[in-house]
Amino acid sequence: MGISNCRQWVILIVVGRQVLTVRVPFPDGTTEIGLSYRVPTGFLVLSFWLVGSIMLWFTRPENQTAIWVAYIFVGLAVALTGVQAEILSVTGAWLSRPVWYMSVMGIFYLGGVPRFQPLSQSGRRMFGALWVLAGLLGLLALAEALFLFPNHTSLDTLSGLGFYELLLLVGGVAWLTSFFQLVIRIWRVPASSYQRKQLIILLLFIGLAIMPVTLLTLVPRGLADVVLLPFPLAISLFVLVPAGYLFVIFRRGYLGFDVVFSKTALFLILALVTLVVYGSALAFIRGRISVSTTSVLPETLIFLPVLFLVLYMSKPVDLLIRELFFGEVVQNKSLPLFTLALSLKPDISTLEAIVAQLAQDFQIPQALLALIQNDGQLNVITTGHASDLPVKLDEMEPLTNFLLRSDARTDSRHTCWTVHPWSELILPIRVRDDLIGYLAFARPQGGYFNTEQVVFLTQAASIIAVGSEAIFLFNVSRYLSLQVLSARETERKNLSKDIHDRPVQSLAYSANVLHQVLLTPDACSPAVIPKIRREMNRLQHVMEELRDISKGLFPPPIEMGLQMIVSDNVIRFERQFGLTIEQNLQASDAILYQPPPLNVGTAVYGIVMESLNNVVKHAQTKRAWITVSETDECLRVEIADDGVGCNISSFTTPELIRQGHLGLVGMRDRTDLVRGRLTIQPRQPRGTAVILEIPLEDPRWANL
Repeated sequence: MGISNCRQWVILIVVGRQVLTVRVPFPDGTTEIGLSYRVPTGFLVLSFWLVGSIMLWFTRPENQTAIWVAYIFVGLAVALTGVQAEILSVTGAWLSRPVWYMSVMGIFYLGGVPRFQPLSQSGRRMFGALWVLAGLLGLLALAEALFLFPNHTSLDTLSGLGFYELLLLVGGVAWLTSFFQLVIRIWRVPASSYQRKQLIILLLFIGLAIMPVTLLTLVPRGLADVVLLPFPLAISLFVLVPAGYLFVIFRRGYLGFDVVFSKTALFLILALVTLVVYGSALAFIRGRISVSTTSVLPETLIFLPVLFLVLYMSKPVDLLIRELFFGEVVQNKSLPLFTLALSLKPDISTLEAIVAQLAQDFQIPQALLALIQNDGQLNVITTGHASDLPVKLDEMEPLTNFLLRSDARTDSRHTCWTVHPWSELILPIRVRDDLIGYLAFARPQGGYFNTEQVVFLTQAASIIAVGSEAIFLFNVSRYLSLQVLSARETERKNLSKDIHDRPVQSLAYSANVLHQVLLTPDACSPAVIPKIRREMNRLQHVMEELRDISKGLFPPPIEMGLQMIVSDNVIRFERQFGLTIEQNLQASDAILYQPPPLNVGTAVYGIVMESLNNVVKHAQTKRAWITVSETDECLRVEIADDGVGCNISSFTTPELIRQGHLGLVGMRDRTDLVRGRLTIQPRQPRGTAVILEIPLEDPRWANL
């Protein structure tokens, strides 16, 4: 009677000889109650169908699990549509009956998704039996609609249990079984593994779908006759169930899912907590304080406490969600440490240490760093596999962004995938939009790279790019300094020769002329003779100074063989500083007594002299040993002492420069000039050994 714009059903009831007329009004249009029962179901049907269709669209043929899940959700959409249509007496709705039980039986299969191993033979047989049973029940339900309904009877009338009630019972059992199957699988899977996190994420979305309708709708309605969350909205949250399966199945192929679903989970958890706390507090206050129904005092009293509680919970909940979705490495503060390490030690060994640390943090079994070297080609700097070779620059396809093998949008034909078949992630290393190298990582143990990890590694690659550019510029400057050093040694030799051959010889000639004058009778008066003698002494002194300068610029032993180079230093340091130096020359005569190449002689002379200088200044000893030996590959010169020792063997050239060890820097520069290797190491039981190794295959030894 209170309904406007409505029609009426007229029902005649015959009781004995009396006829009772009952008029039942019904609305002519859609009402709020009608929408509250139809919209949630329609939304669920649409979401199930949409998720299933998306899965079928993006699923690859080899991913059979995703195909089965997609068909299950599409079947559930059809079944829900048919059930709702039968409730509303839609013509032809009975045609969906064969799909009812097939889709419900598929819910049992969802408990085993995501699958990490193929289904066993016994499992396949069990599901085959369930599909057969579901098909028989569907055919019986269809037979009821075809044969029993036209005769005004049904299975419910004949047996007391209808197909609709049986469908609800089987569906409830299926969902409970699937839920507990997920719980058991989580309990059996190793802790902190990728598989366990996948199952927990799926269970989280299922819980977010079930908990609101339980805690905010059914329980409050039963206990206090209040509804904190409207039933249609609570039912609509069941869309999180297919969304959760969509996420765990396609998580590897589409990295953006990580961010979207993690933010969605965080928002829903905080919203659920807010509604539960706010609704419970509001009901408690209204039960304890007598206020009118229009008063806003209770809401005002609890608004700020609930707001502060949610703000307080947001950070720890966000950390838990991020750790679940992205792992612990997102909390890693290594990037500033990498930057600091490269600023303190810009060296290739630092890059190797950074790559090794990244591999350890992410539990990556294999990593490779390739950078452009002085020859303009990519060379492997560090690798977890000895047989790996870098991609050739002229054969490399454009690499402007990262490549992820599991990403469905990644070009699987890229050259890097062919050269490094073990790699999962390829990161370009670029400086000023120029590709200077790349970083390759294998798949992490038991998982894959998520969005946060890729972002983190991309930032690390940028730091490596800046560091490698600094190292390159430093190496270029050192290369130029070596060229300057080589040119300087040549100039010193030429200058020494010029001083010896020109002014010294001229002065010697002048002194000889004056000496002849003094020997000639009556050549000069007696008064002039003392002055001439004084000038002759001065000329002799100038000649000696010039000879010392010439020898300092380019000591003559450098061109007299290694034996003279060693002996000259030994004699000097024994005379000037009182050292006792033992020589042990075991090389061939060609090495010891023939003039070595200019750079080799200069390097050996300078390193022996600087090493003995360090013995005098720092070793606190008076004993030293010099050993010259020869192998098929190299010449070996060792300068050792039994002093207090030093701890600079692992220092890089930038560190030596920063700490003021310029003498050691010069020794390394001279070593690099002859493409040799210089090692400074402790000597047992005490002391220090400086070892210089020069390759004999160098063309500069060809004249020996």
